[in-house]
Amino acid sequence: MLKKIKNKLKQIQEGDEKIKKRWIVVMSFLTMVFIIGIWAVYLKFYSPTLEIKENKEISDYNCEGNWQNIKNTFGDLKEKIKNLNTTMTTTTTINEQ
Repeated sequence: MLKKIKNKLKQIQEGDEKIKKRWIVVMSFLTMVFIIGIWAVYLKFYSPTLEIKENKEISDYNCEGNWQNIKNTFGDLKEKIKNLNTTMTTTTTINEQ
């Protein structure tokens, strides 16, 4: 068995570049599949399962909090635009005099 593997490796080494590239691609693909398979098995058996419990009070609070944040952001933006408009109007009137 070991002798067959050595002969096959020697045959690949002595082959042309096309054969070498094909073997590199095939072996790289098989190695990636093997590693991803081991990783998937590890995740399935050894990672703790997370249980998500739905709590309506927390969910409602987060929803209201998010809306309040959005309102505050746009409210502040609205005030800044008004202040900018007032400043521009004042500057224009001063320049016209």
